[in-house]
Amino acid sequence: MNLYELTDQYKAVLDMADTLDPETLKDTLEAIQEPIQEKLTNIVYLIRSLEGNVQLIKDEEARLSKKRKTTENHIKRLKDMLKDHVEAVGQPMGKSFGVKIKGNPHISKIYIQKNPPSAKVLDPDLIPEQFKIKQPDKVDAKAILAAWKEGKITDENERAFGIEINQGESVRYS
Repeated sequence: MNLYELTDQYKAVLDMADTLDPETLKDTLEAIQEPIQEKLTNIVYLIRSLEGNVQLIKDEEARLSKKRKTTENHIKRLKDMLKDHVEAVGQPMGKSFGVKIKGNPHISKIYIQKNPPSAKVLDPDLIPEQFKIKQPDKVDAKAILAAWKEGKITDENERAFGIEINQGESVRYS
């Protein structure tokens, strides 16, 4: 019998509690409670097992992230080395500078080309207003929750503030 069926049986027995004598009610509830407790315990074990899997996956993600960063750095070093060599032996090729490759069907030239310009802001206070973008105000949700916990925001004035405070529930086990 699955947990849903056991739970339905438990609720049905509780609904009939008025019609059953106390001893029968107690025995029936205990008979249903044992398999329910066993199934609930098994669910907790399954959750713990899955949580362990989540940790293994996070560890693997961290390992792969580190490997990706190492590979990206290796690629950058190789590109820098390639750029240095092309600059040393390359020749003008129109708007770019590089080396023509003969006899390779996949690569015909290796060249250096200028990237689009970029601007780095060193001190935003010195930038003239014409180069600034106005930003809307940001709401501090943590401050709202802190005020709610302190009783400064009540259910009555939530609507006046244009907010809705929600508090859910979760299962805990020990």
